[in-house]
Amino acid sequence: MIGAIRSVPPAWRQAKILYWQRQCMNYSAPPDQVVFDESPTATALIDSDLQYARLKLLRDTYAPEPRKTVAAAFAPVCLKRFTSVIPSIYTPQLLPIPDGAVLFLHERTTTSGRKALVTITYCPQDMGHTFQQRFTNLYCSSLGAFAFRTSPAVNRPGLGEDIVPPEYVPSPNLRIFAGQVDPADESHFTIRYEMWGQSDVMDGWLVDSAYQPTYVYVTQRTPPVETPP
Repeated sequence: MIGAIRSVPPAWRQAKILYWQRQCMNYSAPPDQVVFDESPTATALIDSDLQYARLKLLRDTYAPEPRKTVAAAFAPVCLKRFTSVIPSIYTPQLLPIPDGAVLFLHERTTTSGRKALVTITYCPQDMGHTFQQRFTNLYCSSLGAFAFRTSPAVNRPGLGEDIVPPEYVPSPNLRIFAGQVDPADESHFTIRYEMWGQSDVMDGWLVDSAYQPTYVYVTQRTPPVETPP
């Protein structure tokens, strides 16, 4: 009886992990929902929903007087709950910083049938980097499923192609919309964004990897071009 009582807390924790994992794997948001906003409408988003964090950023940091701006970054409650109950080794991969904007969250499946929870998180910085993923501020991760008695192996975060030109000039009024799954391809998803008044779509795939169970690859279709002020 004592042994049975002692086994209850771990089983209860694992049940919570499985519940919030299922919520994340089935999560979806409308295609017109803004998940990151650095435009004048950011404050209204922050005031409308507690799932938006208020980010105070500096732009034009090399200018004599850097420009201050406010951005809204969205992170769904289910992901925050999930990262609060899983072992801490997985948390930096799924939500690198608490105020990161979660651009995509859903289960995807590789062509070989491997399933994983895919998260794409944008972590803006003060140094003028706008929307890139080869260096520091766009994290692409995949995590295999927790089972009732087992935990998945840790996948290294995947990094893809640049989203901005080499100069890293910040785009005013950057807006990113909630990523969408492709109903015709279980490995594929898309993320729409706007830079310099131009709209583009980023494609992502969950793929098989020789170095880890799964890998997330992302690329842009028609990269926006900086326009003079």
